[in-house]
Amino acid sequence: MVAAAELRRENPEAPTPDATDEPRAARSFGPLFIVVLAGTMLGFAGSILYSEWHAAAIDNDALSIATDASPAIEHLSAARSKILRIQLEAAASLERATEGAPADNAALDVALADLHRELTAYAALPFYPEERDRYAGAEAAIRSLDAHLHAFSTLVAAPDVVRARAALKEG
Repeated sequence: MVAAAELRRENPEAPTPDATDEPRAARSFGPLFIVVLAGTMLGFAGSILYSEWHAAAIDNDALSIATDASPAIEHLSAARSKILRIQLEAAASLERATEGAPADNAALDVALADLHRELTAYAALPFYPEERDRYAGAEAAIRSLDAHLHAFSTLVAAPDVVRARAALKEG
């Protein structure tokens, strides 16, 4: 305080430090602090909204996999095994015809009906983009398989083993 009094005597117009100078400096940071705090809070709230939006998208994708893709994969996998079963039944039918046994294509017909049942169940599920176009190609291939199996069954029933063997190798 003595130094402040001496300054005042030497230069009466010079500002003197007083108790109000410090709070004025602290008050000048108040609005800046509020702006920084508000910006931080808005950034935090924005990041929460963004992460929730992404989490909802992930949840929707997971639900789609569980309700659409997973059953579709199961049906397609079962259809694939039915095609293998059709091939095995056709080979067994040809083998029986080669041995001179009467034609019995019941097992082949059952395997084909099972294939159609799996594909019908698959087609009842919602398709993903571009999946319908691919399924149309698969349907065309199944129609071709049906035609080949009908011709094969006719040859086995004839019994025309040589042409039935050629038809089996072709189809």
